[in-house]
Amino acid sequence: MTTTTGTATMYKAYVDKSSVQHRVADILFHYRKIPHSTTGKPLAELFHKRKPRTFLSLVKRSLQSHGESRQAAAKLYKDGTHPKLQTFDLYQQVRVKNVRGGKEKWVQGTTVDREGPETYLVRVPGNNRRFVHANHLIPDDARDLDVLQLGWHAF
Repeated sequence: MTTTTGTATMYKAYVDKSSVQHRVADILFHYRKIPHSTTGKPLAELFHKRKPRTFLSLVKRSLQSHGESRQAAAKLYKDGTHPKLQTFDLYQQVRVKNVRGGKEKWVQGTTVDREGPETYLVRVPGNNRRFVHANHLIPDDARDLDVLQLGWHAF
């Protein structure tokens, strides 16, 4: 404890109207929670192997743990836990999921325009056009035709 800190703490304890035992305990607590100049850690942390519980440490969250949790969340997002956007070229042959009823689960189509990051305008049989989300589109491969007819659970 530096001289100014020690003097200020002792003066504060002297002005305080509590018992002598309480004032001595308070002075020792403040002395033990101040980081040592050599080790950079408080004496209480070196002695008890944990940080002393002060009023502020109980009231506010640990800034380091908050920062670590935010960094972990950002890393999780960046590393690809979220699905990647599926992109299609213009005039690419695709299969469109048939959500309007009918026997076929997938209908052939051609992408005509990209309307948004995940939305496409697709021309389907009958010269109709549909706005379709990328999750309802798959590339048109002839080898996957039997799997599409049987459904996804054919694997």
